Amino acid sequence: EPEPEPVFITPDLAFMEVHGHVKSVEYPGGRKAVFDEKGNLVDYATEYSGETGVQIGRDDDGYIVTTYDGPGGSAMYDYDKENMRLVLTAGGDGAYYSECHLEYDEEGNIIRYNFVDEDMAEDTRDQWSLDVEIVTKDEQGNWTELKVDDGIAKRVIVYF
Repeated sequence: EPEPEPVFITPDLAFMEVHGHVKSVEYPGGRKAVFDEKGNLVDYATEYSGETGVQIGRDDDGYIVTTYDGPGGSAMYDYDKENMRLVLTAGGDGAYYSECHLEYDEEGNIIRYNFVDEDMAEDTRDQWSLDVEIVTKDEQGNWTELKVDDGIAKRVIVYF
């Protein structure tokens, strides 16, 4: 029995919650990431970035830990580096702050988003969860359709 090929993953691929030799990931609404053949992010746009693009900050290990896209504001990210998985996205505009903690099963499939929302003006803090279910995976094992609440989140993944 030949050993299964190790999964190709880089910090930049982990940022977009994909693995394998991904060329691009695109969401409806305008969020799009483009990678080179080594799995490095070469172009990134959000719903808000427009012509100005997105400023990206990295930690010492090369993980994307901050993004800033002008009108959309800034976002922060954290990872389970042992498993190269995105575990937290957070953002705010000063008056409002929101965290999304990503929860995975043993196989690394996304199963739940756990949110913490804070409204500074109202001095309120809400915690809530959203169970998600992978509807469709592509041949590489990346989800292309995700059942979220009453809707379906879709993304298009192109490979080298």
